[in-house]
Amino acid sequence: DLHGVLVRQTDTYGNTWDYDWDEVSAAGVTRTRVRKITFTDAISKDSGNNPLELGRVEFDWLGDSGAYTTSDSNLVGRLARARVFRDAAPADPTQIVEYGYYEQLVDGTAPADTGVRFEDVYEAGDGDLVEVVVSTKTDTQVASSPRYHEKVWQYRYFHSGIGGDS
Repeated sequence: DLHGVLVRQTDTYGNTWDYDWDEVSAAGVTRTRVRKITFTDAISKDSGNNPLELGRVEFDWLGDSGAYTTSDSNLVGRLARARVFRDAAPADPTQIVEYGYYEQLVDGTAPADTGVRFEDVYEAGDGDLVEVVVSTKTDTQVASSPRYHEKVWQYRYFHSGIGGDS
């Protein structure tokens, strides 16, 4: 049972954010995670006077089926991707944020292919977030597919006793 999670948030203007949650169990641990946040405002209504969805954020988690299947217990339940949609049913997200963890980068399954041997440059360990790729949709299209501008952030970790000073 999902007790104590935020289900709906409403501001003083009547704008609402609805939260859709689920749970995942792996390696004896159960985690609660948000699947989707939907935004409606107090003004936009459909013909039945129901609020129109103006946008949403959808979350994908490691351990989900499909592209995010993993048997690595350090990764199960970690955020893999967030997608931002501006309209109720757009074909493509406005923005995509993908998260890469140390094990993925060492194994060569990182969100961005930088060609760097990550085990040579990272002082990170299993489960550490080491890369975030933000793809923002542009106004141009190539062969009826959207084009995205990507920014990549890579994170380094310092561990005392490694690389000189102890």
